[in-house]
Amino acid sequence: MNLVDLEKLLKNHIIVDIQAKTKEEALRELVYRLARIEKLKDPELLLQNLLERESLSSTGLGFGIAFPHIRSHLVEKPIILAARSKYEIEYDSIDGYPVRLFFLFIIPQDNPKVGIQILSMLTRLLKKEDVRQKLLRAKNEKEFIASLKFSDSTLPK
Repeated sequence: MNLVDLEKLLKNHIIVDIQAKTKEEALRELVYRLARIEKLKDPELLLQNLLERESLSSTGLGFGIAFPHIRSHLVEKPIILAARSKYEIEYDSIDGYPVRLFFLFIIPQDNPKVGIQILSMLTRLLKKEDVRQKLLRAKNEKEFIASLKFSDSTLPK
């Protein structure tokens, strides 16, 4: 997984401001938006699976970022949706802080390795405070992607 792959996955899959104010509302909004974009058949099942996954341990990994993710037989290829919230959403994050940046990904049931690759790439890109701030200020999808590219260009290879 490299930035070009991630950029392809994110094309037309970025929401600059979700309306949700709670964790469950945010997950619902993300899943239903992704289902509409990707024409997924059973968004309610995906949401229930995501909520079950969250009940095991929070995917709020700190610094105001959550990486909700599941494996599912409903997808044949990895799909991802990035979103920013207008609101600070309580998310039971490991650092106790609310979340404003979300990266939802759903991967095929038989390919768990790609989920680890996506998570690794995203955490590498988002570990710098200035990049997270650029994402929070992005006005549109183009600026959001540019912020990730900026992050990639500043990391040691």
